[in-house]
Amino acid sequence: MSLNKNIIKYTKKEVMNISSNKIKIAKNTKDIMLFVKQELNKKTSNSKLYFGKINDITSNRIKMLTGLDLSNYNISLKGDNVRKIIKDHGNKVLEKLRGQEAITLEDFKHIDDIILEADNIYLSGKTINNKDVITFVKKLNNKYTLVEFISTKRKTLETQTMYKKIKKNSVTAENTTNSTFPNVRNEQ
Repeated sequence: MSLNKNIIKYTKKEVMNISSNKIKIAKNTKDIMLFVKQELNKKTSNSKLYFGKINDITSNRIKMLTGLDLSNYNISLKGDNVRKIIKDHGNKVLEKLRGQEAITLEDFKHIDDIILEADNIYLSGKTINNKDVITFVKKLNNKYTLVEFISTKRKTLETQTMYKKIKKNSVTAENTTNSTFPNVRNEQ
């Protein structure tokens, strides 16, 4: 499966300039999954995965909603944050208590989709290092919330955390009748 069709892919020269032992470039979702799996097997690392750059439509929308100009910014994910997201939001029991669903390895494949096709984008404060934080919300099968901080030095959006709300079933008139709830009277 490929990356989001609206992401700006790197040129060969950019790939040569960015890539290193610690920085990988995702060409597709298989690369994302490989990175996530490798990082989960490490105790610590400063590895980073780059997805591509934010397109003009998304950067204009971010600027309109937050006032921040993120033209040509990279979408990235640090290995340490992979472990943090799974540690903080990967436990099924704890997430259910929060009204959320546990993050799985598959969910990392949606990072570029959440950013580039967000239903809602808003500023959500600053990090302890005074970096701006932006939250992206996107409803796919579930409602995903992705929290990113901005590194102006490296021109990157860096994933800080991610969680997803449980998909709620719809309530219809026929399952709220008196036959279903015999002690409830309809007020009309």
